[in-house]
Amino acid sequence: MKIADKLKTAAVVVAGAGEAADELRQEAKVRRNLVVIGNHEPQVLASVTKSSVAGVDLSSYEPMGVRALEYMYAGVPFAASPNSRADWYVANGVDGMHLNRSEAVDEFLTWVETLIKSPEVRDEMGRKAKRKAAGLTADKLAAAIIEKISS
Repeated sequence: MKIADKLKTAAVVVAGAGEAADELRQEAKVRRNLVVIGNHEPQVLASVTKSSVAGVDLSSYEPMGVRALEYMYAGVPFAASPNSRADWYVANGVDGMHLNRSEAVDEFLTWVETLIKSPEVRDEMGRKAKRKAAGLTADKLAAAIIEKISS
């Protein structure tokens, strides 16, 4: 909701049916730029992901970074919270960005505005993200996680 409050140039789409879904649905009724998608078919979620300017994980803990890989595989740059394992996959400034803290809404919005104003930068980051994610198949991802845990 903080992103939707501050972002005036685009809509914020929230997907999923977590514990905050009811509150988000109520907020979406009064915010023109907030869209909440519950549990929909994978094709719908994939379409939303592919059409995004950027993905973000503002959670205080995300143990596997899978959300980032979904966006990256779709060719969408991703902003990773420092408490998310997405920072294992996202190269800061190359195929996404590392946020300084979990609730770094202003930092994320500044980056999104840059991506909107410079679509060539967004497209290049997206290409690099897709290339990287394509190399992280389930077996390679498991090996990478084991290597990170072991080191």
